[in-house]
Amino acid sequence: MEAVQSIGMRLAKVSRIPNIPSWAATIVAAHFGLVGLYVWLTHGGSGAPTTCMFHRLTGYPCPTCGSTRMVVSAFHGDFVAAFLYNPLMFLLALLAIAWLVLRVGFGRRIVWRRRRHRTTTLAIVIVILITCNWLWLAHTL
Repeated sequence: MEAVQSIGMRLAKVSRIPNIPSWAATIVAAHFGLVGLYVWLTHGGSGAPTTCMFHRLTGYPCPTCGSTRMVVSAFHGDFVAAFLYNPLMFLLALLAIAWLVLRVGFGRRIVWRRRRHRTTTLAIVIVILITCNWLWLAHTL
């Protein structure tokens, strides 16, 4: 626990039934609604779009391109292929699963202590990760 606290985070106990913030539920519902509307309008409700709108407009993959194939490969047990389709989204999916297990299974959550220089450093790291992932996708897809 000492090493965890030195980087500015700790585990805190939460209630067994996690509260889903209304803003998060609204964003998820809006996302699924817009995707459904897009599929229905562009394909008449039959089939799924083959490429994302960003890819259609620019000819380049977006930072999340390959995520659907990643999920399908992961469900088939081919984790190497899943990772290669979109490495950043694969790692984020693993983090999301770990967060869910920690939150729901053990009733814990991670509490971050915010410090200005750490927030700036974290933002820079995130931008670098997204850029590297995008370059990987542009090279492989």
